[in-house]
Amino acid sequence: MIIYPNQIKAAEEVRKHFDNFYSPFNYNRFEFLSINGKLQSGKTGCLVQTCRLIFPEEVVALTTYADKALVSQFDNDFANEFNVSTVKISTAMKQLETNQQLITDIQNASALIIDEGEYRLDLESQLSMFIQAIMTKFPKKRLMIIFSGATNFSYNYLKHMFRFPAHSVELEAGDGYTGITNFYDSPNFNHIERVGPVKVTDEILDSLKDTLSQHTTGLYMLRIPTTANDADEVAGDLAKIFNNQIQSDSLTIKSIHSKDGKEIKDELRAATKLSMKKNVIIIVCGALQAGFRFVDVIKQNIRFVYETYSKSASAIQGLIGRSCGYHDNIPVIWADRRVFEEYIKLYNDEEKYIPGENASTHLGSKISTTDFVPCELHSEYKIVDRKEIENLLGIVRDDYRYSETSKVLEKQGEFLRQWNESFKDEPNYDSITWTSRNQEMRPYHILVNTDEGVSRVMKKTGDKETRTTIDKTTSTSFLSDDKYINKEK
Repeated sequence: MIIYPNQIKAAEEVRKHFDNFYSPFNYNRFEFLSINGKLQSGKTGCLVQTCRLIFPEEVVALTTYADKALVSQFDNDFANEFNVSTVKISTAMKQLETNQQLITDIQNASALIIDEGEYRLDLESQLSMFIQAIMTKFPKKRLMIIFSGATNFSYNYLKHMFRFPAHSVELEAGDGYTGITNFYDSPNFNHIERVGPVKVTDEILDSLKDTLSQHTTGLYMLRIPTTANDADEVAGDLAKIFNNQIQSDSLTIKSIHSKDGKEIKDELRAATKLSMKKNVIIIVCGALQAGFRFVDVIKQNIRFVYETYSKSASAIQGLIGRSCGYHDNIPVIWADRRVFEEYIKLYNDEEKYIPGENASTHLGSKISTTDFVPCELHSEYKIVDRKEIENLLGIVRDDYRYSETSKVLEKQGEFLRQWNESFKDEPNYDSITWTSRNQEMRPYHILVNTDEGVSRVMKKTGDKETRTTIDKTTSTSFLSDDKYINKEK
């Protein structure tokens, strides 16, 4: 793999953070570091160079991909790095107790790499549970956890949940980069307003005809995000419209999906190769998303993009993202302008950015009600002896309940939820404490964090009330449970 100056520069910054983390004056068990870079700007090369710079320190690289071809690509990226072992996060989570090689790799590792870290994050995600499992299974283990992704819509949730020290490194785009801003500012960009089922409208068809008439070779990509049968139907309809071009062998139309056991990568490879010789229209269903790479010579030959995903992460990482890179070609693009604006907001101010309901994959919203009991932080102590805290407060056992750090994964997950709830601007006492046998809530709840050597005392300040909430960010993607919800009043 060729490593470019911008990748070397960013990797050197990562190395500085790595050295600081393992300095004799740093006592943190875990730290997060995010490598932020534009789509197709070279994040993989930056990760590879990082591994080379910290050699011989061992690294475990995890991918969130499910697609076999992308997992294989991920493995190949690190195949020549002798200090790196690669594994799917789903596999790692399942085999953490049984796979001795995996256990040894983690024991020896100084860093975890999370590729495409924008996906499948939060309290109930497998990645979150994996980090919690490592904290429990390896109580003396120290790790720097390095995230890499172009659309880190969920990263801040994970960072705030664990409350580890967090840093970021900017991967600057190299000379000749063409990306989202270039597309959005171009007269070739066209806004679509999705209403009802996705279809190729007369407006889209006229634009496609016009673009085809200007070129003898090229790739024309249209997404149908419904079913393989729908994609096949669209391909058949277009074949009738462009029958003359097909008969003259100046145009080929293909529907690309995983139906009938065909490998999507093989279909795409054949289509893109053919597009260097003539015009090729591909109708995409469930393909060309995060992780898939076109070589720059193909990107230079992309003429038309119709991206119908409405979720920002999906749309940006889809056909649009696959078109970014080191070239000067700006195709005709049809997409929802809001997905561009969401990405630009994220990239310009990641620390303060809060994703809206259309930001991430597999998101939805619904109205629900929840019980809310107001409370406040009464006091915080750098002690973990419950009896000592009891004496300092001047209370007896019947005045409070308590929770503490546990080595049992399920109990530790529950404690972390309570602990993080206590740091919210408006913590819900109902989410921190509990009642039994129809008793009233006790006025205090003591949270004892033995890992950090800190205890927090929460005090109930009001009565229970019912609040209406809008679940703004609900993800079912790769979760160990059914969902996670970020609730906004």
